[in-house]
Amino acid sequence: FHYLLYLDGNRGIGLSLLNGYDIADYQDIMDEFGTMDDFDELLAAAHERGIRIVMDLVVNHTSDEHKWFVESRSSKDNAKRDYYIWREAKDGNVPNNWGSCFSGSAWEWDETTQMYYLHCFSKKQPDLNWDNPKVRDEVFRMMTWWCDKGIDGFRMDVISMISKPAGLPDAPKAEGALYADCMFTCNGPHVHEYLQEMNKKVLSRYDIMTVGECAGVTIEEAKKTGAMSLFNEKYGDEVRVVSMGDVSKEFCAGCHVNNTNEIGICKIISEESIGSDSRRITAKTRLAAYNEIAHEHEMLENIANSARSKGIKNIDEKVDAAYDQMKALQKEIDNLKNQIFTLKSNEWVHEAIDMGSVHALIKKVDGMDAKALKDIVSNLKAQDEKIVVFFVSTSADKVVFVAGAGKDAIKQGANAGQLVKLAAQICAGNGGGKPDMAQAGGKDASKVDAALAQIKEKLQTL
Repeated sequence: FHYLLYLDGNRGIGLSLLNGYDIADYQDIMDEFGTMDDFDELLAAAHERGIRIVMDLVVNHTSDEHKWFVESRSSKDNAKRDYYIWREAKDGNVPNNWGSCFSGSAWEWDETTQMYYLHCFSKKQPDLNWDNPKVRDEVFRMMTWWCDKGIDGFRMDVISMISKPAGLPDAPKAEGALYADCMFTCNGPHVHEYLQEMNKKVLSRYDIMTVGECAGVTIEEAKKTGAMSLFNEKYGDEVRVVSMGDVSKEFCAGCHVNNTNEIGICKIISEESIGSDSRRITAKTRLAAYNEIAHEHEMLENIANSARSKGIKNIDEKVDAAYDQMKALQKEIDNLKNQIFTLKSNEWVHEAIDMGSVHALIKKVDGMDAKALKDIVSNLKAQDEKIVVFFVSTSADKVVFVAGAGKDAIKQGANAGQLVKLAAQICAGNGGGKPDMAQAGGKDASKVDAALAQIKEKLQTL
């Protein structure tokens, strides 16, 4: 693991070292990965380097080799019997029509006690009975043990499946299907209650992070938790929700890797605004990120060598001074350019077309930034309360839309936020805003004319 620890930029490692996803012992390390002493060494070495260790927590089910299940299946009156979900046969068959996520029935017959046990995944992975408070206490004691050891968080596997529907009823199934979709078992009646109990008894007592794999969350259920939908058109009936502490909770349109290990090292290349409250972050990962870092290192070495050969001292201070001077000059240029366009706006107000309900000014204004465009829109609205302004500025492959509507135009149904969103969608972008002022971005500059035609058509219907 020393390769991981010395990898520049690595600040977190997720581990599943117990028994994969069918845990035979929650407080031991799988032989293939070493011993608990090895883990302790890894944890200490990682923390010395500022790296966090997050453990995979699999508590919807255990292995059928776990001591709890070995006891549970030994007899119907065993003390651990209710640690798992057992049911009698129904009319000589399985207790209900639930399907396993791995195909087939979610029920497996046990010859010893002549009953079925539930396994939403493999028959080697019997589901724990979270309705039994003794099970929850066992899980919380185990989590506390790991937290006391010093880990930095948990990735909670299929945690939305721990509370099963009351009474274990048959589930709706597709026409022709033998069994119902296993997602029926997600988001049961007590899932939030059990997670709150987990937080109270364990998580809230430690400075750790958690992330839950919560399959089967519908849009309506996600909204109830306060999750934000930033790109409505991208979501299906079921959504993923990504939470970042208390900072944000958002819908996730889709995952593009099987696990974070596939991403590896990450190097941010740029960050920019692409619309109202939206920013685009561009990054490179894996080998491309390493090459980028290596290129930067080589470039800095070349600069340092060149400065030494020419007798230039304090090169960092000189670079900072030159950069500050360049920024100041660019600011002067931008201010002069914006003053020119502001003067122009006094002329543009007379170019607005009377469309009956509103006055429309739809214009291409290349070479201006979004802030300048918004200043001009505010100037135009102050001069004409019936005006609807729609500007588009293109540079390279970037398209910026800025729109605004005067008070009287809004009363007639004009909405700047809806206008920029419509244009952005046509140009493969996104964004939005308020009825009186909005901004959006696009990626396909070739569709700008089509977008402007749609805006004009939209205003004609007011």
